[in-house]
Amino acid sequence: MLWKNSIIVPKGFLTSSCNCGIKKNRPDLAIFLSETIASCAGTFTTNRVQAAPVIISRNIVKRGYVRGIVANSGNANALTGKEGIEDAKEIIRAFSHALGTGENELLIASTGVIGIRIPVKKIISKAEFLVKNLSYDSESFINSAKAIMTTDSFYKLKSEKVKTKDGEFSILGIAKGAGMICPEMATMLCFIFTDALASSSTLKNVLKDAVEVSFNRISVDGDRSTNDTVFILSNGKSGISVDSSKRMRKIFSEALQNICNGLAEDIVRDGEGATKIFLVHVMGAKNNEMAKKIAYSVANSLLVKTAVYGGEPNYGRIAASAGAAGVKFNPFQLKIWVNGKLVVSNGRMLEVKDKRSFSMKKINFKIRVGKGKGEAYVLSSDLSTEYVKLNAGYMT
Repeated sequence: MLWKNSIIVPKGFLTSSCNCGIKKNRPDLAIFLSETIASCAGTFTTNRVQAAPVIISRNIVKRGYVRGIVANSGNANALTGKEGIEDAKEIIRAFSHALGTGENELLIASTGVIGIRIPVKKIISKAEFLVKNLSYDSESFINSAKAIMTTDSFYKLKSEKVKTKDGEFSILGIAKGAGMICPEMATMLCFIFTDALASSSTLKNVLKDAVEVSFNRISVDGDRSTNDTVFILSNGKSGISVDSSKRMRKIFSEALQNICNGLAEDIVRDGEGATKIFLVHVMGAKNNEMAKKIAYSVANSLLVKTAVYGGEPNYGRIAASAGAAGVKFNPFQLKIWVNGKLVVSNGRMLEVKDKRSFSMKKINFKIRVGKGKGEAYVLSSDLSTEYVKLNAGYMT
């Protein structure tokens, strides 16, 4: 049974945030801390060009336990060479000293402009201030969620309290992301905290599964970032053990999936310049991987995205992008539904154009390509003129 509330902070987790001068008059730095050692896991960008914080945190998270995270926005610390790695290490050293933790007990994450040296002195000058202002308060987590935003138009935070026969545990996640979304995560940061007790190996497995069908199934613009990171920390303060039984692991996995799904949808909904979102559901492929390939072909199609933005129900664009995925299927078995209405049947477009179908804020495309068991979902957003404006002047 899930109890839903506005914000539920898991026991034993604190945070604080501030402006350190990377941005003008907006929060751009946050720290998150567990009272005690927390088991951890993470997933990272699959881009071959990876930011310094990704390189460093990937190694730290392998140890399986940490105390916290330091994160900044406004500067990605990517394409900054070996100097960028040393800068990130210096930041970790400063915050570890201020917090009284080991240097290998802090993860680091950054997001923002690529190719500019991160202002280390500005960041570490706020270490003592942030440590003194650590708080368990839900408002502090909201402020920290705002501190990792870049082009986001709203902060992204989800939480749940989960009641089981053995007791209760809580889980909270914050995320940022609005552009460079797709595939294999996005230009996004996501930090998840739980007071349930789970081993690092369990966290690694359940996080991988949750990310695969949430953050790995969203698209805004088809670009993949250098900084994508998802962390999960578990400190066991609730006394509820995820590893105690298959039932508890299933309950925990479902709660984690709910958090990830909610944050993933918020990221797409907040896609740079987005006005609508659409879900692509592909069925009948030979296997799931083929279905996923078709779904992404439709979700990333600029012609489909602009048709959705313009409210023009051009069903031919959906069919064409499905056929361009590089997956073999019989076009005479192709069926497409838009918001439950059949618009293409057995390879033939029906005379059912309805402008209302593309005017909704969330549109559902269902595509059947055959009689196989392969199935996949991808959530995407439209492409507007505002997206071009935002990204044409991002560095200015």
